[in-house]
Amino acid sequence: MSFRDYGFFVPTDSGGDVVILEGRLVQRELTPTQAQHLNGDMKAPVSLRPGLGYEIVADVVRVFKS
Repeated sequence: MSFRDYGFFVPTDSGGDVVILEGRLVQRELTPTQAQHLNGDMKAPVSLRPGLGYEIVADVVRVFKS
């Protein structure tokens, strides 16, 4: 997920919280360099692979803290 014009961000401690968002689903090409960079940033057991994929570009995000 990315944010329109990078005008806002979701707090990094919002994992597990309920989120409502509005935006658009766009198709993007993930290059090997981008995949490597993102995989280095993520702390997840699954890694991203280069190729076509989909991403939500959010206009509005509301986080409900649990």
